[in-house]
Amino acid sequence: MSTDTTEVTSSSTGTPSAQRGHRLAGAATLVSAPVAIASMAVILSGANWDSSIFEDSTRLLGYGASAAAAAQLGMVLDVIGYYALLVPALLVLNSAMARRRPDLAGIATFAGATYIVTGAAGAAMLSAVWPTALNSVGEVGADTSTIAVSFDMINNAVVDGLWNLLGSAAIAVWLLIVGPLSWRSGRAFAVLTVIVGGAAAIETVATQMGLHEMASVFLQLYLYGLPVWAAWLGIRLLRGKTIIVADDRLAEG
Repeated sequence: MSTDTTEVTSSSTGTPSAQRGHRLAGAATLVSAPVAIASMAVILSGANWDSSIFEDSTRLLGYGASAAAAAQLGMVLDVIGYYALLVPALLVLNSAMARRRPDLAGIATFAGATYIVTGAAGAAMLSAVWPTALNSVGEVGADTSTIAVSFDMINNAVVDGLWNLLGSAAIAVWLLIVGPLSWRSGRAFAVLTVIVGGAAAIETVATQMGLHEMASVFLQLYLYGLPVWAAWLGIRLLRGKTIIVADDRLAEG
């Protein structure tokens, strides 16, 4: 039976160019983890470490211009860490899935790409909106109520629409396909993949059903679990491990 210690290395099945691609994907994915965590830390640093802003971003307005620079930098890091640096991994996993289950590869990769594109677009929007609103709210004569309404509308569109509906559902589909397919080459990694994907799925459903306390719990599991998953995936790729075995017999013995 296969275990994490009997994984097949990419060097036994891949060309030198494929191995270089795997190492590049591994490096990018590994770096994405600390960048993603840093994005949240930077935003929190501008809001006196008030973690409730992730559940109700309108609370960020109360910190005014003092939080503007941190909010902008945090969202830029969010684009890089949670989305852009996962593109190479998406391509590597697509290639692996296409050899094992071509019928599922397209679905999973489309879902992964949807998560990356919609998530990055939302974060990019907030990187512009947040500092503008935070700087404006503290100006003399500013119409605070109008700024707050506009701020809330844009945040709802990004957070509830792009992130917590489309993005979370998309990454749930991606990871819930990748997880079972990676079981033969690494059971612990497969379990983590399913846990993070499942958390994203439950968070999506709970949010749409108005179960906010449940959604908050699974959102935290997803937000902090994804960087851990990315770091693990990156390390495995850098070590030359096959993530999804093309032939089950290769993982036996």
